[in-house]
Amino acid sequence: MDNNSKRDIQKSRTQWVIPFLLILPALVYLPGILGGVPFPSENAPFTDLLITHYPYTQYLKNSLLNHQALPLWSNLIYSGMPFSANPLAGVFYLPGWLAMIFPLPAGISIVLALHIIFGTWGFFLFLKKEGLNDIPAVLGALAFGLMPKITAHYGAGHVTLIYAITWTPWLFVIRKIDRIGWISGVVAAMLFLSDPRWSVYAGVLWIGYSIAHRQFIHLRDELVYFTKAGLAALLIASPLILPLIEFSKLSTRSGMNVDDILVSSLPAEKILGIIIPSHGGNVEWYMYSGGLILSLFLIQFADKKIRKKNFFWTLCVIGSVLVSLGAGLSSANWITKIPIISLLRVPPRALFLMGFSLAVIAGFTIDYILEGQIGKKTLLKTAVGIIIFSIFMTIGLVINLEGGGLIVYWGLGFLGITTIVLVLLINNQNRKYLVWVLGIFMLIDLLYISVNNYSVRAMDVKENDWQSFEKYFPDEDDYFRIYSPSYSIPQQIAAENNLELADGVDPFQLNSYSEFMGLSTRVKTDGYSVSIPPFETGHPESDNSDSIPSAEYLSLISVKYVISQFELDHNLLELLEKKSNKYIYLNRAYFGRAWIEPQGETLDLTGLVPENIKPATIILKEPNQVIIRGEGPGKLVLSEIFYPGWSATVDGQPTNIELAYDLLRSVSLSEGKHEIVFSFNPVSLYIGLFLAGGYWISILLTLLRKRL
Repeated sequence: MDNNSKRDIQKSRTQWVIPFLLILPALVYLPGILGGVPFPSENAPFTDLLITHYPYTQYLKNSLLNHQALPLWSNLIYSGMPFSANPLAGVFYLPGWLAMIFPLPAGISIVLALHIIFGTWGFFLFLKKEGLNDIPAVLGALAFGLMPKITAHYGAGHVTLIYAITWTPWLFVIRKIDRIGWISGVVAAMLFLSDPRWSVYAGVLWIGYSIAHRQFIHLRDELVYFTKAGLAALLIASPLILPLIEFSKLSTRSGMNVDDILVSSLPAEKILGIIIPSHGGNVEWYMYSGGLILSLFLIQFADKKIRKKNFFWTLCVIGSVLVSLGAGLSSANWITKIPIISLLRVPPRALFLMGFSLAVIAGFTIDYILEGQIGKKTLLKTAVGIIIFSIFMTIGLVINLEGGGLIVYWGLGFLGITTIVLVLLINNQNRKYLVWVLGIFMLIDLLYISVNNYSVRAMDVKENDWQSFEKYFPDEDDYFRIYSPSYSIPQQIAAENNLELADGVDPFQLNSYSEFMGLSTRVKTDGYSVSIPPFETGHPESDNSDSIPSAEYLSLISVKYVISQFELDHNLLELLEKKSNKYIYLNRAYFGRAWIEPQGETLDLTGLVPENIKPATIILKEPNQVIIRGEGPGKLVLSEIFYPGWSATVDGQPTNIELAYDLLRSVSLSEGKHEIVFSFNPVSLYIGLFLAGGYWISILLTLLRKRL
């Protein structure tokens, strides 16, 4: 057998191994795929996967199956909010719909694993297009796919953020082959639709890379490309962009101050987390990328050529850390006044850019080492320095820390071990075997840390609490709501049982509703909060124990039951039962979802059901439509949130919707019996659909013309 034949056999083996290696990161999500629910830690009480993404996916699924309608509005939490305008709902991110095919919430972990494979493969292709050989490209891709920060956020339940991050490598892959711009625009649109927050970071990285690497010879070509790509992305994503702009202007996010925007800024002392794989109780501060990846980052400084090659990515590493410091930088306040940046929160999200950039640097550096382009003496001196640093740092931790466990020394251990292997690799003829050893060390490092970045629990963790109160909520056409000052009915339980909550957790809240609930719950609101009511210390079971809600105000938003983990002393709240450290109260001031009150009169809300109202009957209630029958004269009030896009007809004739009680919808009725229909048809959404549809049609016609 000649040498060419041997090389062909080795190449075919490598091509077979590569796909297998690139799906390895999906193994980290296996516990969730098998039905477990990821939490940030063993003691963490909450995860966004259960609080937000599972309930919203369940609500979307129920609407499609039961009403055969895309839900544009949701009554799940906050007494109603625009569902299609909420980026966390994922209405227009169709890949996320795959989760509904599988049992939930396991389906979400399955789709996350598919995204990770997709992103890892994209990262591999990007490095290959950068000119790297297979092995360095695989190592870099695995460094991205197994990035511990991603799995830390998986534990926190930041599903849409992970979706968006996995699209990021594809911006660079498509950039290499797309000279027109519209394909890049499709990728950018998908990234935005998955999570608009990440699109800001990814956009800066994408544009910065193009400028630094001069993808086009002429500036004019560069501007044309980005104009076309940007326009394509805007048009494709406009069904979310336009409603989101409308929603944001009316939401509490528009009033965030500097402290709200810079929340969870990275403390300077936590930068040590780049060596020690511990997030100190906050997943946002997680920085660890792996011992080998850090070693390669440091080694690159030993050679001028590789430093120059990695210069842009090194700047990204430094820049992302500086941005993450947020409030720790004296000059950070002006950044929060930039229009789009002012809607973002949590500066340490920029650390994902650091992880991305370190993976690229690792790929380039190991490629240079394998090609023998780094001087042996220079590399040896740098490696010895890293090893000595690891030893002394470990000794220092042993002296100054009592205990701390294996995790404290893990990163330093792999930093030293992998650096030793790199030294052996540069001075050994059998490099291919040592590279495999290096890869195994990296996999052990990243797989262990990634799996230990979250804790798995059974899904039925809250079910028993719910079953004890289920008997009070019969299956009847009484469209009531539940309020809890202590988050006693989790949102996933509400979604599973078609309950509607007046409270809730979601970063998007209407200003009008937040103000109304401040009066109703009597919970003090100090700045922006991701929940209604806010929890000052993050302990829902006790934070609002001194705030007795107003039963009368709650009746306006159809709150029939109040469930609390502490006793509430109010003459209109009748205790029905205390069980499992929870109290369930009947609101004796409750008077239904819709009523007719005298025109021009104000209801007396100082006692039981007002005497001057007449009931109205809801005969159909769907996510986007409510049909009511009532008898006038008077003003029909529907206990639903007033919001642009809602229209009404009385007996088939259009009529104006008026604002009632600074929050609710109402229409005027003449004498006699009437049928009133409220429909949600937001103009912003339909304009967005028209723009996106028109763009796709134009692309289709262009492709057809080329084929003909």
